[in-house]
Amino acid sequence: MKKSILFLALGLMTLPIMAQKSNKVIAKSDPSIISWAKGVEVNRGTWSTSGENKDTKVTYGNVYDAIGEADAGNLRCVSLGNGGSALVTFDRPIINDYGCDFVVFENAFDTTFLELAFVEVSSDGVNFFRFPCASAATDDKSTQIPFNYTNLAGNTDYNYGTGFDLDDIQDNELLDKNNIRFVRLIDIISGQDKDTQGNLIYDAVSENTYSAGFDLAGIGVINGREVYTIADFNSLLTEENTYDLISLTNYDTKVYDEDMEMDYYYKNYRDNGLNFVGYGYYIADWYWFMAMGFSVSNIGDTAGLREFDKYYYAASMCGLEGNNSTYTVGYYSPSDAEHTAVYKEDSSEYYPQGVYVNQTLSSYEYADMSYKESDWFKLTATGYDAQGNKTAETEIYFIDMREDESGNKLGNVTTWRYLDLSALGKVQKVVFTPASTDSYTPYYFCLDNFVYTDQQIEKVVAQKVEVSACDSYEIKGHTFTETGTYGLYDTILDLTVNPSYTDTINAELTDSAPTFEFNGTEYDKAGDYTVTLQTVDGCDSVFVLHITSTAALTDAEAISISIYPNPATDYTVITAQTGAAIEITDINGRLVRKITAQSDSTEIKNLDKGSYFVTVKTADKQTTRKLIIK
Repeated sequence: MKKSILFLALGLMTLPIMAQKSNKVIAKSDPSIISWAKGVEVNRGTWSTSGENKDTKVTYGNVYDAIGEADAGNLRCVSLGNGGSALVTFDRPIINDYGCDFVVFENAFDTTFLELAFVEVSSDGVNFFRFPCASAATDDKSTQIPFNYTNLAGNTDYNYGTGFDLDDIQDNELLDKNNIRFVRLIDIISGQDKDTQGNLIYDAVSENTYSAGFDLAGIGVINGREVYTIADFNSLLTEENTYDLISLTNYDTKVYDEDMEMDYYYKNYRDNGLNFVGYGYYIADWYWFMAMGFSVSNIGDTAGLREFDKYYYAASMCGLEGNNSTYTVGYYSPSDAEHTAVYKEDSSEYYPQGVYVNQTLSSYEYADMSYKESDWFKLTATGYDAQGNKTAETEIYFIDMREDESGNKLGNVTTWRYLDLSALGKVQKVVFTPASTDSYTPYYFCLDNFVYTDQQIEKVVAQKVEVSACDSYEIKGHTFTETGTYGLYDTILDLTVNPSYTDTINAELTDSAPTFEFNGTEYDKAGDYTVTLQTVDGCDSVFVLHITSTAALTDAEAISISIYPNPATDYTVITAQTGAAIEITDINGRLVRKITAQSDSTEIKNLDKGSYFVTVKTADKQTTRKLIIK
């Protein structure tokens, strides 16, 4: 991959708001997680930052332990080591929708030992943007408080992950927030690395151990686009620890070449619409069948295998997704590059996105024995369109013994590494070509999880929508109740929420004021009335009129009742005819007791001190009296 460029992007919001938004913890079983990491490339850090183990790389866990759903426990993970990193890819692009867009899981046993990592994202694999982060921990004693940290992975125990919202990263033309193809984690070295504000970050220190540093257990996608098409080859072999290779008895078609006066044999290894061609011919003088092009393998155990077999298993001793997962092995001959080309089965054009690559044990062992300080071994991927024109090329090194300006070198790598193919554009085929400074290097290589799309992933330009709503607003399955600006994939919602109101108005009819007027209407009888009006913003305001009466009633209206004692302390007795409805409300109109008279006298107890209205109703009459409890 090309040399990465890091852009530190500060969030648009203030830190307290960012903390509330970004410190969301998400359970492993949360149904909002729609998929998990499909591939991981790890650059291991060290046991310690100083002392005798400062150059010893950590070894705990396998890289593939961070692929797929995070383990229900806390043992399946891969340790990054001090200053180590992980580059993670997915089965779809992550998008910037409402809330957290993805979640990172670490294997902390509890919140008293938190190992942290910076989180960065990229849409092109070259320009990475770091989430603005903050640490309030002042020393390694305060690392046990999860909410000391904002936008740092690992600030919770293994049952939960830390959610990340792409809204927290400032917009930049080099980052397509709706096409995030890479998430990169970088282990934080306690007391050395700094947060966005320049404060030192302190996290749990695990010195002198093979499992030091951040332990990646998985990354879940919450908001994502359409799923990529991925050729992972796992359906091509049914038997474990074996491989399938073109031969005189194992082929699909045979073609006679008149110029060469020999038969050529072909076998297609097809997976998810792609064609990986195996190709070979028989050399009679040598009694040897020359197999070239592609084959498939899932060899992970070398016990009992022939020396020749090492050409057909990866240096990592397993496929990208772990033991028994299948991958393809390519053999390139400089005399004919076409047999290491990847086509669509129907020969149509497509858009390659990326593929994981590995060398075989044959090249790894040869480099260990024969390579010098200036040697290297690399793989180049070249795209060609339907007219045979070259579109672009990209490359990655398996082995590089040269030192860079900082004195570092890649060395002889055994793990799967990601080769970004998106720069090739629209192609009809991709040709893979190994090259080395040493002509004796075995030109075998391995591919796994070849990702492509049939349609170009277009950049989504979000449209701004201004909305004024009452109380709440629903869009794209989300309900918003507060004024604000919200990012929703293809929509930027600028929302103003205008409140509705509910109020209770208490009124009393008396002999001197026998009516009550509200909004142009006069009320001359006790009761509860609901009036709905609209504010200037068009939102409903509901008024409940609670009207009582102490005015003298006509004989047709009145019900004969009495209340004694009144004022009362512990109890009072209401006399009214059997079957009448008795309602007691406080001075704010809230109903506190509703009963039906079971006899001519009803005893009322346990009322709080205060003033009340007692209303007695029959089918056609009612009377209201005031009651005071001391």
